[in-house]
Amino acid sequence: MFTSAVTDLGQLAHIAPLGEIQGARAYSSHTFLFNASAAPVPVKAPAAIEVYNVVYAGVDYAIEARVNCNVFISFGHITAPAGELVAIAQGSHVGFDPNAPATVTYAAGALMGSTTGAVPSRAWDLGVYNTARTLALLNPLRGTNHEKLLHSTCPYDYYAEPLKGQHYELFGPKPRVLAATCRSAARSVVGTIAGAWFANAADREDSFANPVISPVTIGSDLHGGVRHVIGNGSIFLFEGVPLPESVTTAQCYPTNPGYSYFKLASNTELHFVRSSTGNCPATFPASGCQVYRR
Repeated sequence: MFTSAVTDLGQLAHIAPLGEIQGARAYSSHTFLFNASAAPVPVKAPAAIEVYNVVYAGVDYAIEARVNCNVFISFGHITAPAGELVAIAQGSHVGFDPNAPATVTYAAGALMGSTTGAVPSRAWDLGVYNTARTLALLNPLRGTNHEKLLHSTCPYDYYAEPLKGQHYELFGPKPRVLAATCRSAARSVVGTIAGAWFANAADREDSFANPVISPVTIGSDLHGGVRHVIGNGSIFLFEGVPLPESVTTAQCYPTNPGYSYFKLASNTELHFVRSSTGNCPATFPASGCQVYRR
């Protein structure tokens, strides 16, 4: 379905596939393209698309487009969209609307602008959503009213070879240690501590009752490291430690200072202790435990 790369692939450092752990959310329903330098890279239409909405966020732009009545595509952190897109920008997202009037159309490979990405990461977003497919969550309630999560698909699986393989080869961070997979927006793995855990039964992906402590998210990256976030806090990065997808009982991760200790109570319940001081204890602490659930 896609016949053109969305940019000059040689100008990318790497692509982070679906589900990359980040702060202030449980799941990542789009991929991240990291520019190799501060220079702008071109942004191109991967197929014939109809743009029906452009959002200006005060710093950069988001573009919402339609490939057909089921497949939608979004670009985020576009710093210099084409003039015809800037002219129609406004302040609100529309979502997936197969009937929204097309304001701008592009052929496959057409230039839509350029971007230097977000500051300071130099990353920009590419998401593809298929309303004919629905992501299966371990707890479907977490995805209530979140259509981007539920309909997220891998953008690079819409390409035939050799373009598909060229995109997969860029998966990272680099050097890539784990297999080049596009993953899923939902990273929870049954029987392990990996994925998203919530402090409140009513928490949804787009609405958390207490974002200071919920969700607790942990998972590996393709570099072979571990990424861990508590609520909307900073991300912790670990190297040379057990991957969460392989931890079936308990594991402590040093955050220097402090630690995060995970203990799997069942497939749906996690016991979690967070300390901002000290080192990992030899056994799971007898106090300070917070219960989280899928």
